[in-house]
Amino acid sequence: MTLALFRILARKRGFVYHWVSTKPPGRRKMNRVQRRSVAAFCVFLFAILLASYGEEEKGEAPYYRFWRGFKKAGLSMEDFHHALVTDFMPVTVKTHGKEGLVSYMVVLPPGSGTKVIPDEIALVAYASENTYKTITRTPHGLAYQKKHGDIFTGKGSPGSATIEIQGSSRASRSLVPIDFASTTARDFHREQAYDVFRKPVDWQTGHSIFFYGFRKPSLRPDFFWDALYKHVSYVRTAFTPFGLKGYVILVTQNEEIAFMNWDSKEGMEKALQSPQGKALVKDAMSILDTLLWKDFRGFDGTLNPGDCINYQFPRP
Repeated sequence: MTLALFRILARKRGFVYHWVSTKPPGRRKMNRVQRRSVAAFCVFLFAILLASYGEEEKGEAPYYRFWRGFKKAGLSMEDFHHALVTDFMPVTVKTHGKEGLVSYMVVLPPGSGTKVIPDEIALVAYASENTYKTITRTPHGLAYQKKHGDIFTGKGSPGSATIEIQGSSRASRSLVPIDFASTTARDFHREQAYDVFRKPVDWQTGHSIFFYGFRKPSLRPDFFWDALYKHVSYVRTAFTPFGLKGYVILVTQNEEIAFMNWDSKEGMEKALQSPQGKALVKDAMSILDTLLWKDFRGFDGTLNPGDCINYQFPRP
């Protein structure tokens, strides 16, 4: 900061340091009071700059609903897929797309239809929790919630409260991810979703990828959770420099389900080919058997087992 700017800012704060500009360099002397004033003012300026930087970086993370849906008994898989493609997915965007829905990611895991694997997984992001609550109270929002009952089991729709599930169940349910950074290894447990970065991210941009893995049968659940916690912590640290921006996971007794968003596919590939990336892949393979690791694509009106759909739509 130049001396002239320093003087202007000082005047705004009530400090007029005429000695700054009136005495030639090398001959300026300050008494104790002046030195303390300058020191205090420098601290003040530093605090202002730091706050300004924080405001530039600060932003509200999306409000997520991590959904696992199981089709109703008696509904064929073909009819279930048809309902998703022609009705449910378009209605989700049409109902909420102009009112605060910011991204909509849908996955049809392979092998769905079993007791364990959901028939549909979705990460639904809203601008904020207040936005979400406002939408769900509207007539069309309430109708949308009830619509889940047409094709999904249970009462755990994205508009309902979190349901505590014991063991494997074909009850559809939705979880709100909590902050991973404030979660200790002891608190990292089954049936919980986590937002690993807890920062703003636009899932309609960049490159997104999905992962679904099962605990190695040789690992006890408590060992699995401990190893997975360390793994996720390392991913958070090691891959950030390569452009990993979004990382939302769900952990159960036997699974990790993850959505990841990168600045670019090239950045992701560089991360995976780096020494730390290779070490992380090896680490993941030691604790998880992979069911699905796949890039997201845009929605083209089709949906097949193993597809990962990033439903693109305009936002206000």
